[in-house]
Amino acid sequence: LPEIEALVKKLHEIVIEDERKGVNNPEHKPVSIGIISPFRAQVEQLKISVSKVLSEHMMEKHQIEIGTAHTFQGDERDIMLISWAYAQNSYPQSLIFLQKPNLFNVAITRARYKTINFISKNPISIEFYMFTLICSINTV
Repeated sequence: LPEIEALVKKLHEIVIEDERKGVNNPEHKPVSIGIISPFRAQVEQLKISVSKVLSEHMMEKHQIEIGTAHTFQGDERDIMLISWAYAQNSYPQSLIFLQKPNLFNVAITRARYKTINFISKNPISIEFYMFTLICSINTV
């Protein structure tokens, strides 16, 4: 859950900052935001957590969509937040998602301007494993 808390906090900061930009600027177009996780259970928890922080009006205004990579096929947002749902107690097999090039590609290419990644594990500890998986994707 720390990963979800961090993501929701960042989402809230992005929305607040964007709302401030639009206060005295009638030309301001709200930033659109997408949230992706490779796991349906994580997506459902994210929906619950986000709904506690942002109103339905704000979700619509910022076109906030939360889903798996399938949700975003053929779609994009200004900012994408990716919750990898990978924690200290996760098994390396949890990263099997990376071995599905079409889904991985969708997950990492949906942002027009910025992608922010969230994991609950020290990235250095998974660096070699992810590198190995990404290399295997490139050679397929």
